[in-house]
Amino acid sequence: NRTAYTLLARPIPRGAFVVGKYLGIVFAMNIVVALMFLATAVTVRIFGDDLPIAFWASLPLAMVEIAVVCALAILFSCLAGPMLSASYSLGFVIAGNLSSDVYELAGRALNDGRTLAGSVLYVIHALVPDLQILSLRTQAANRLPVPDGYLMLGTTYGLVYATAVIICAMWIFSRRKNME
Repeated sequence: NRTAYTLLARPIPRGAFVVGKYLGIVFAMNIVVALMFLATAVTVRIFGDDLPIAFWASLPLAMVEIAVVCALAILFSCLAGPMLSASYSLGFVIAGNLSSDVYELAGRALNDGRTLAGSVLYVIHALVPDLQILSLRTQAANRLPVPDGYLMLGTTYGLVYATAVIICAMWIFSRRKNME
């Protein structure tokens, strides 16, 4: 609703506006998630159970997942209105949680001789964030150990993906000045 115009009238780069908005949202969301993790830990301890290591290891991955989802939301807010932006973001989150299924479906399509469908599904798999990499829910729920290097792999993947999306959002938002 043109609320950014008052800020953009000042001599700040449009990219800085996008990054500032992104970092503010990510910071606020990470505080909420950290408080939810703490509340869960306190509740579990009150009822006398120990938390698995995977529970604590999932906290940084959850924060990286938030960074990825917020980056997508910022990108879509640069492209569309609020309703479409929310819809696109939700669609990407759902697709990101089903990413391994899309990859498997692409492999099956190629094995069945449907090369166009398989290729399109591989491209979709490459573009959609693989949010399952950023999840240790199965390990935490079943008290399984965290695989070696899993945190580093997930964190690196998520931060690189979020950075690429924010760079795209900055580029799109800086081009909008020329389009209006």
